[in-house]
Amino acid sequence: MPAVILKSRFVLPNKVSFSSYVDYMARSNAVYKEGDYDYLQYKEFNEYMDDSNKTTGLFTKYNDFLDSKEKKELQEEFNKAQRNDSVLWQDVFSFDNKWLKENDFLDEHNNPNVQLIQEATRKSMDQLFKEEKLESSGIWSAAIHINTDNIHVHVATVEKNNTRERRLYPNKDGEEVLGYKAVRKPLTLDHMKSSFINTFTDRDKTLEKISSLRNDLYSEFTLSEKLNKKSKENDFYLKQSKNVLKELPKDKREWHYKNISPEAKKEIQKVISHYKSNNPKYNMYTSYVNQESQFMKSLYGKTHRDSKDYAKNKEEDLNYRLGNRYLKELKANTKELQLVKQLVKPIREDKNTTVSNKVSTKLYISKKSIQQIKEALGSELRDQTDLMKYKIVQREQEATNKNQEMER
Repeated sequence: MPAVILKSRFVLPNKVSFSSYVDYMARSNAVYKEGDYDYLQYKEFNEYMDDSNKTTGLFTKYNDFLDSKEKKELQEEFNKAQRNDSVLWQDVFSFDNKWLKENDFLDEHNNPNVQLIQEATRKSMDQLFKEEKLESSGIWSAAIHINTDNIHVHVATVEKNNTRERRLYPNKDGEEVLGYKAVRKPLTLDHMKSSFINTFTDRDKTLEKISSLRNDLYSEFTLSEKLNKKSKENDFYLKQSKNVLKELPKDKREWHYKNISPEAKKEIQKVISHYKSNNPKYNMYTSYVNQESQFMKSLYGKTHRDSKDYAKNKEEDLNYRLGNRYLKELKANTKELQLVKQLVKPIREDKNTTVSNKVSTKLYISKKSIQQIKEALGSELRDQTDLMKYKIVQREQEATNKNQEMER
């Protein structure tokens, strides 16, 4: 069982009596029945929540415990909300008591850490109100129930004046009826639950370590040294970079990882995989990510939603960042790569070319000279330029000497 489960639903204002919702959460003889769920949400529901045999008492955003006068005031606010056509939501946060005990949130007498649960509830509702734009219109009350195998928190929410959009929806008979757009988005529920759980867990150090390692992997992914040194390792980056260049658009302004072709991404991923292989920091990164992933599964339970696969999402995020980092490095080293591409292509001599008395304006480079130039490419550009000038002068001198011998 996950450490915390969140269930949420709503009932329309004309469904059942709305005025006694608060009462039901507080009443002493209320027994929860699955079939009476609508009734539980409206009819005396606050009495149900406030039963002393079941709960630690009603609390709100600003009050840890409501007295009888404050409960009546809350009831009247709920009454007004119903008269103003507000939807009524109920959220239930349910704990795995074993997890609470293992983390010292539940004592030997099964008494929960009330203050911490109230804080978690408030943070969760703050997140909800922010995302659903309820800050100015919403009211909520809650109670921690301790009378079942799993300690849980009931939360009731209404609006002073309805702001939910009304639409025509088909009912079970296929007839269109007027309803409210009040279903919460899955992402909103995810954020509510995360805010609730994060109050109980201090994961800042682990998350900080993951971010730090990710940033190191990004900043250390450079090409300049790999292209300027002669080694088998660097030959891979040189060769693979040429393959990537073939797949990229000519306009460098379009070099963004999310916009390039699948073929280009495939070639880049070969570079990224090579960079990550046997990289100690990447191994540490995956270790921390997997630990956090397992921890989150213990809290939230297993999921088939790809968007909730923490380890998979972190790996995809890293690949995306490294992809853009590589493209940035490639831009900075394109001139050098293109120079290599030009010089390594053998230049064929024209069979009809003959040496005239004048020095030829064409430059023919031997294989030996090509090798010398390739080795020189690992040094500064100035050295490359000097070497090429030297070769040109050398060829000119050889041609001059040959012409002088012919004149003799």
